[in-house]
Amino acid sequence: SYFIKTFIARASMLWGTNALILDWSGEYTPWVKNARGTVVDFSEGTTLNILDCRPAQSANSYPATPAAHTERVINAVSVVCGLSKNPLALMHIKNAIKKSYSQFKISLNKPISRKLKKLPTLQTVHGILKKEPKGQGVDSAIFALEKLCTQNSPFISARSTLNLQTLTNCGLASLNLSKSPLNSG
Repeated sequence: SYFIKTFIARASMLWGTNALILDWSGEYTPWVKNARGTVVDFSEGTTLNILDCRPAQSANSYPATPAAHTERVINAVSVVCGLSKNPLALMHIKNAIKKSYSQFKISLNKPISRKLKKLPTLQTVHGILKKEPKGQGVDSAIFALEKLCTQNSPFISARSTLNLQTLTNCGLASLNLSKSPLNSG
């Protein structure tokens, strides 16, 4: 832990690199604050729409299509929700994500315009799944997303309040996930 903190600090100071730390236990929060970095605490109402794949405003950004982004989200959901051994649940979630983009009249095969304001959220996907006929994989898919979509913890399922571009270009930043629903028992 000390080695990593020292390496990140030196890289930031010497080379001007940016570091985004996923802090599962909250141990980096005081250190990042002392280093005049940015700390985002998801327990304080910060939200991130994981279905938002609009390109960053920089010229170097590569715009992902919703179809490509859906694959990334499915990979993340598989790991975070423990669905790697449940391909049927993942298939239902993937289809619901695609359906959610369609409901917002967003093409799956074209990058989304930065100007677009209304986007589907994980809550949209959860709602679509709840309307599906119950059966193989659907119940598991609904259950997996329940924890991420509750009213008390919409940190990755609601409209974004977090500007990722600013966060990834601010030097040293920490996402404190210690009180997020992903980190509970």
